[in-house]
Amino acid sequence: MPAKKNSLSADFAGREKKASVVQRFITEETPAAKTPEPEPAPEIDPKPKYYIKNAMEDAVIDEAKSALKHMANICKCDKCFYDVCAIALNTFPASYATSEQGELFRKARVLLNAETRNKISTAVFDAIEIVRDNPTH
Repeated sequence: MPAKKNSLSADFAGREKKASVVQRFITEETPAAKTPEPEPAPEIDPKPKYYIKNAMEDAVIDEAKSALKHMANICKCDKCFYDVCAIALNTFPASYATSEQGELFRKARVLLNAETRNKISTAVFDAIEIVRDNPTH
């Protein structure tokens, strides 16, 4: 009988050894175990040092928002709003800036000039009429 006891204990030790090998294989070789931690996303500067901005955009957008608040019989969805802005902007020469300082200078030039403000208002109202009569949706 002692021989049987040794064979059972050897058999048990062999199974235990196989189980530890399998366990090591599972924990070390699975893709989840080898997948590296994702790198954090780089921080994006909300307003970079240099960029391109048409200074007329803000003036036209502000005027279009103001005008559409007080008007009836026109769709005020995003599509129509941006159509109004695009049509009005296309009547002006571009006034681009590449930095915050340049953008502020150009905006001041636009807003301080009464003639330019009147032209913006006229262009926005003309664009509103075009979009009201010919909606694109």
